[in-house]
Amino acid sequence: MRLQDYLRIIRKRWWVVALVPLIAAVAAYAFSKTQTPLYRSQARYVVLFNRLDTGGNIFAGQILSAYINLVYRPDRLQTVANELQIDKTGQQLMEFVRLQPQPNSSIIVIEADYYTPELSQQLADAVGRLLNARVVEANRNNISQDRASLDMAPAQYVGIATPKTKINVLAGALLGLVLGVLLAFVLEYLDDTVRNAADVERYTGLPTIGAIPGGATGAGRRPRFRPATAVGVIAAATHSREDYER
Repeated sequence: MRLQDYLRIIRKRWWVVALVPLIAAVAAYAFSKTQTPLYRSQARYVVLFNRLDTGGNIFAGQILSAYINLVYRPDRLQTVANELQIDKTGQQLMEFVRLQPQPNSSIIVIEADYYTPELSQQLADAVGRLLNARVVEANRNNISQDRASLDMAPAQYVGIATPKTKINVLAGALLGLVLGVLLAFVLEYLDDTVRNAADVERYTGLPTIGAIPGGATGAGRRPRFRPATAVGVIAAATHSREDYER
């Protein structure tokens, strides 16, 4: 098919191409509104080390993940759930909390999602206090000269974590657009109706040499014509007039 054929199909089935994305966008919006929103708060803790040489940097890269592993456990988060009186187990709370180390900047980012902005902030702060307690305990038990401490700051509310209504609607519309275009071509493929001479030439591969009137459709209306296709070759006349007189 040529590019003109693709454009012709899209123009012909424009209502399908427009309707499917609209339905998909409305469905994505409705789905987003049925979801229970989760609100996100974030706390950023700078990890300070008593050594700033190369050995201290290596120590920093190793210790950040170790600190997170001391906190991001069901038994540790269970103490947070008990402290905040959250009706969740420590295992369930792991789905609402994330700790992300950033070794290059010696930062640990704590993100907490929950059903209210206030509780999400309290949850992030509680996990931060638990992390600081683990750091203090690790320093007390550390027999080397390497020590670390946390520069703590209150958690800040950053916005709605889920649902992302605008993103969902946009994604639904784009997906619907793709499906709409595909559906338009499927409908065109299934439609074998011949409406004009161009359809005849396209389906049969033969040139149209004329149109046969289909009869008038009423007073004042032009008659419809049925296209007739060339189905053979017209041979040139080879006999003279004298041959016919014989």
